[in-house]
Amino acid sequence: MLGGGEFDSGFHENVKFPWNDCWKLKVDANYHQPYIPLKDALGFRRLSSDDKAKFVKDKALAEEDKMFLSSEEAVNCLERFSSAVACITVKLTRSSQAYGTGFFIRENNEDVVITNSHSIESSQSGIGIDFRLVKPRDVRVTSFYNGKGSSQETRKVARIERASPPDKKKYKNVLEDSLKGNLHGDGKLDTDDVKKCDVALELLSSYFSRRDAFLDYALLYLLPIENDDQKAKFATVKPLEMKAFDKLENFRNVSSFGFPDPRSLKYPRSLRLLAISHPHRASVQVSFGGMLSDLQHVYFLNMSHGQNDTGMLNGKKPFVEHSITTCNGSSGAPIFAFVVNHETDEVKVDECVYFLHFSGDNVEGQFRGQAMPFSTIIRNLELQAMHNKLAAALAEVGTPVKDEEQ
Repeated sequence: MLGGGEFDSGFHENVKFPWNDCWKLKVDANYHQPYIPLKDALGFRRLSSDDKAKFVKDKALAEEDKMFLSSEEAVNCLERFSSAVACITVKLTRSSQAYGTGFFIRENNEDVVITNSHSIESSQSGIGIDFRLVKPRDVRVTSFYNGKGSSQETRKVARIERASPPDKKKYKNVLEDSLKGNLHGDGKLDTDDVKKCDVALELLSSYFSRRDAFLDYALLYLLPIENDDQKAKFATVKPLEMKAFDKLENFRNVSSFGFPDPRSLKYPRSLRLLAISHPHRASVQVSFGGMLSDLQHVYFLNMSHGQNDTGMLNGKKPFVEHSITTCNGSSGAPIFAFVVNHETDEVKVDECVYFLHFSGDNVEGQFRGQAMPFSTIIRNLELQAMHNKLAAALAEVGTPVKDEEQ
């Protein structure tokens, strides 16, 4: 939702945000400057020396970003990553839409896209995100090719599953309530088996609270492709691998702890981040930035269960902060990491996605992006799978036995 400090929440409340009318431009007229259309990022290496210098200046690129765009291997990675990124559009009314960014992931043998849950929010809910009010037929997933808006393919959504609980319900144990509903049915069941299950649920209450952590993500399961032309195009899409961020070494531009390291300039390597997104429903845009959170905080985030798990984080914010340029429509964008070795000029890109961008804030005149580590989301998905098995078992316990089977 817009307001309240969440500035990258997508297009809601029947308000349109054209590229040139973005409110962030009123704070910083050059805010959009660092955005790089995908085709320009892929073509940087073919520019003349003078044009490269002008491009770097116009886009305010860091030295590490220039080295990335100059590396054939890194740019090839960027091209592969971008093929998996899509624009998510939700029809709210006849004249309004919500939109965000998402990307293909590996999930059994189905085509699945992960995005922010708030990007597909129903404006009719009023109590946070209620996916029972979001009809899959109103959601579209559009993939862009060659960075051109005219070259695109749109897929329909079959179902929405394994979504994080609503923001405004993040302190309510939704799962435990649903399990008890499956167990008790109409409320008349009072067998010994049901009583034993009640005891087990009480013992597992802390497990359900952790799994209920609000993480702002949803999985969109797409309808199978039937068109041969679409099959050929999507055969080239390489789903992205979600991975826990484990780069906890010393970098010259990222603090290991919550205070400056006087030795940092002597470290040979720098860590940079990049996002691929559809801000304001534009064609694929690339933007670079740095890690603003210290690595110790990221380490503890890797062991947490989400925004309800405050004990592990000792009161610190339950997300990673970054300086990547992001706007309305960037919600759900994948964030990648690459490392530059200044002694060898080597650029190393990990072919996986570490963070899911979900929001941003204006802190003392500086925009700070917020992203969830996939370590937390992966753990959440595993717990959901365990929950589904338990729910099925409880439903079986609560099913009345037919007379002939007694």
